[in-house]
Amino acid sequence: MIADTVLPGRLPRIGTISTGYGKAATSQKGSEYSQPNRAKTLVLHTNDADAAAAAVAEFGGAVLEDSPTWAYDVVTAVREFRVWVMMSGFRQHLELWRAGSCERRCDGVTMSMVAGNRETGPCLCADQPERACSPTTVLPVLLDLDLDRVATWEVRSTGWGTAANVKGTMQSLSGASGMVPCILGMKDRDTRDRSGQVRAVTDMTLIPALSLAALTAGPRQIEAPATDAELVAGADRDDERVGLLAEWAQLRPMIDDGLRDVLADDWRKAGFDTGAIEELTTGQLRGWLDTVRARLPSA
Repeated sequence: MIADTVLPGRLPRIGTISTGYGKAATSQKGSEYSQPNRAKTLVLHTNDADAAAAAVAEFGGAVLEDSPTWAYDVVTAVREFRVWVMMSGFRQHLELWRAGSCERRCDGVTMSMVAGNRETGPCLCADQPERACSPTTVLPVLLDLDLDRVATWEVRSTGWGTAANVKGTMQSLSGASGMVPCILGMKDRDTRDRSGQVRAVTDMTLIPALSLAALTAGPRQIEAPATDAELVAGADRDDERVGLLAEWAQLRPMIDDGLRDVLADDWRKAGFDTGAIEELTTGQLRGWLDTVRARLPSA
């Protein structure tokens, strides 16, 4: 097998995730282009009809088919959902794109590519009042969809806010490897441009779905199966566990401060030897959620 340093392995990409979608439009010169549209919810883009249908079944929303870039744009009904982040695939650069091709790429200090050729000189726009390049953030993730195959979705953004949010989270997970559960979401904010005009922007956020104890426990290895077949088999075995963790993510916002103290006492009485719910066995998870449901006033 080829060394990872020469050829990193990857699962095939099934689509991308963003906060907007394109609609086919015609310029004054008669050429077709993709007109960008902001969305109020997360959007999945794919050329796979089954993946689009599975995404609607899981996240609600509607499928649009008028994009010149993708066959299907799934404008979901949700602003956040759980993903499994593939730690080794995170990429972030400053890039300048023209006419559909990347003209140059750098890290803001040192160039890595100019006009398709490797470059190691200083950043070409570091001394400019306003950089010509924009941040390109690419984060491969897995979604728990009802599909008979496993493939990655890429979270993609050219926004500065998203770049900062995702970079900060990935830095906090620097001791992790394999796959890590996170919540991908959206956050609206206002920003002021150089002319002083206030604009509304939407950033993506990435929050580790781990307790503080698990996050600060030091280097952790979350093993990922090596092949597609093993991934599918593992997903089948973990269906109940994934469902239980997803239910916990839904119940947690319903727990107020008073109930939190009661549940903390329940946790101690249960004798769990960990502070991280993700480290419980499936049986322990099942029992814990039974306790939480019984404690909730609406249960």
